[in-house]
Amino acid sequence: MAELLKHLCSSCGGPLIIDTDAQLYRCPYCGVTYDYAYFDEEDALSKGMTALRRGEFRTAAEVFDFILAKDPHDFLALRGRLLAKAKVTGVKELNKADVLLQIPYDKVRAEAELEAAAEEDKAYFTKLMTIFNLGEEYAQADKDEKDADLAKRRQASHYDAVAARRQESGIPIRSENGVTMMNPIVFAVIAWLVCAVCLVAALVSKDEELVTMAWGGVAVFGVSGLFGALSVRRERKYANQIEGLGGELEGADRKLSDIRDKKIELLKSVRKEYVELRRIDPELKSSFEK
Repeated sequence: MAELLKHLCSSCGGPLIIDTDAQLYRCPYCGVTYDYAYFDEEDALSKGMTALRRGEFRTAAEVFDFILAKDPHDFLALRGRLLAKAKVTGVKELNKADVLLQIPYDKVRAEAELEAAAEEDKAYFTKLMTIFNLGEEYAQADKDEKDADLAKRRQASHYDAVAARRQESGIPIRSENGVTMMNPIVFAVIAWLVCAVCLVAALVSKDEELVTMAWGGVAVFGVSGLFGALSVRRERKYANQIEGLGGELEGADRKLSDIRDKKIELLKSVRKEYVELRRIDPELKSSFEK
């Protein structure tokens, strides 16, 4: 709400602008100037805090800048300007994980407030700076978590696709339950064993009909064994690929777990710093002591 900053010229009624160099209000319409003391500073601070609580961060920052132009060491104005830059409505919000994720950390640097603060207030702004630094690490860890989770999902999908192709590459076998896919290694072993039995039967049997059937079995199961043996190479390729993908998936899972643990520790650190901040914050100290 821009009207929070509007002071009107008593001569022409136009809105005044702030001349920070001359440290006074100036009317751009009739040229009349007003000293800062012409307006109540406590009223300006109240308007700035109201704008901050309402989430009108740009207005709040302008009000606090106005106050700091007169008194660069004003604690409440310094704190308010820093919170406005962080787009946070109050110090209590810094204890919330979702708020920490929304702060525009590239625009929040507490060095200016720390340098301008009075000596007795520097510990407070140092603590605030620590919270913002930890919050920035927390926000980055949250982004890393989302990226790692997406990467893990993609790897899992790739793993499942290769496993499905491996399953489909088996030897189709009819059974009472329909058609199932047999591992080509198992199929080749069975085929060669049956082929060997048929070969022995063909060589030792004296029954011509049985010998004929045995040689037929040798031919059929021999070819089947050869087909199965050729499929083994493909099976080993899939097995090696799945083993590699399984290792990558385990690595992705460990990475994601480590990032989540890091987020938990960072949030604990933020809340620990917040508790210490409450001990010295003029607004939160009374509730902390209770």
